[in-house]
Amino acid sequence: MSDIQMILEEESVSYLTIPPKDQIVKSRCQVREQKHVHGCLSEERCGGDIVPYCAGLCRTHYYEYLAELLKKK
Repeated sequence: MSDIQMILEEESVSYLTIPPKDQIVKSRCQVREQKHVHGCLSEERCGGDIVPYCAGLCRTHYYEYLAELLKKK
């Protein structure tokens, strides 16, 4: 368990560790990001490796998700 997960639990904030039932899980992170490609800004999927118990996200996007929950508290 990460430090941010411990803080969320201390604050009684619930968070996901497995993807929602209606989400189709792929082998790569599906979060859309803005990326610079050949000098132009385009929107593409992250493509990072999915990490177990990170709600179907890569580690970076999972921690962003947890941080957003903490900010809302």
